[in-house]
Amino acid sequence: KQWYQRRVAITAGGTVASTPQTGFSFGTSVVASPPKEESKPSPFAGFSFGGNPTATPIKTPTFSFGGVKVDTVDYKAFAKDPQESTLEKILKPEVVVEEVDRSSPASVAAFLGKLSTVMNNKTEITCQKLTDGVLKLSFSSTNYSPGDVMNELLVVMGLIKSEDKDFKPNADVGNLLRLLSHSISQDYFPDPTARIIAAFIRKDEDKIMSKVNDCSNLLNSFKI
Repeated sequence: KQWYQRRVAITAGGTVASTPQTGFSFGTSVVASPPKEESKPSPFAGFSFGGNPTATPIKTPTFSFGGVKVDTVDYKAFAKDPQESTLEKILKPEVVVEEVDRSSPASVAAFLGKLSTVMNNKTEITCQKLTDGVLKLSFSSTNYSPGDVMNELLVVMGLIKSEDKDFKPNADVGNLLRLLSHSISQDYFPDPTARIIAAFIRKDEDKIMSKVNDCSNLLNSFKI
């Protein structure tokens, strides 16, 4: 049995109506307040209609559709340590060039030496673009000369001795010579520097031929 505290209300007709204390109105019809429903999340939460979406964007993996290549290369990592598998995926050689350490002739030569070891027939054009970009920026440096860079390239090929007794040449001599034979014919390459490196290579033809098979045509490209 429910108990209520009753109050006496006088209606317009003189009728006494007893009402519960809470959830009712006085002098009119008696209506109970409906219980509050627990709010449920909307299935459209996070979106707006007729305006800008408010949902937080979700990062999704990038895919290739219709044969369009998607750039997924870590250019900074490649500039530090060139890898053959990565070289084949490079779409923006100019980004690699910006990341290469050009603080000294030795660092420039070290990158190009490593690059030559991972170059193949499929990636030769990409390597030419990388070599041209790196050399062009290096030759404009005010901290060293183009001749300094060429000297270090001869060192990494093992054609001249390094002042560091522990240094070990780290380059594919044939590939690096192919890259240089392309570069010396470009407008940015100083003619005096091209003649100097050509003279060194002609002088060391026998040593080069012992390192590179069938290189007669390659050596002829340095006869300038």
